[in-house]
Amino acid sequence: MVVSLNLTEDSIQPYASEESFHRGREYYEDGAVLTVSRRGEDLFAEVQGNEYRPYQVHVALRSDALQDADCSCPYEWGGICKHVVAALLECIHNQDRIQEHPSVEDVIDRLDRDQLKTLLVKLAQRQPGLADQIEAIAQDIAGAPEDESEGDPPSSPNSQPSIPMPSGAGSAESFMGPDTGVPMIIGTRIL
Repeated sequence: MVVSLNLTEDSIQPYASEESFHRGREYYEDGAVLTVSRRGEDLFAEVQGNEYRPYQVHVALRSDALQDADCSCPYEWGGICKHVVAALLECIHNQDRIQEHPSVEDVIDRLDRDQLKTLLVKLAQRQPGLADQIEAIAQDIAGAPEDESEGDPPSSPNSQPSIPMPSGAGSAESFMGPDTGVPMIIGTRIL
């Protein structure tokens, strides 16, 4: 079942430079978006760029507005990169290509304590660096007051600072999505 997205080209254009939007459109039109999937309010895509491996794109939506965008490319010049633009254009114009999956929260909610423990152990065995992240987050959760334990985990050590867009003079308005009043942060992360 495809859940309709209320994104438009006009709604994403303010988050990209003119050049990034133009290049992203070219990537989209050339078929560079290889896969697109959605888990809850998170979009994931693989976009072929200049490297052998496709770039990994993640876009967090809140109320169908951009909340955050990350790409494994090295783009650092402000706003969303051409790969994110291409992925969003694919979602806007070809919603039937979006592979729908349950949110991670929904998957986890179906597991009992022992199943969840088994899942985490198997993931840590397959991805050794994940064990260190699990340990760090577990320490944060165990040391935090119960009402603060929910929320976003600490950012990845490879995260770059978030880049507020559209650009403004540093006022609170520069952190709000256009016409939504929803706070937003756009950044680029090297995975």
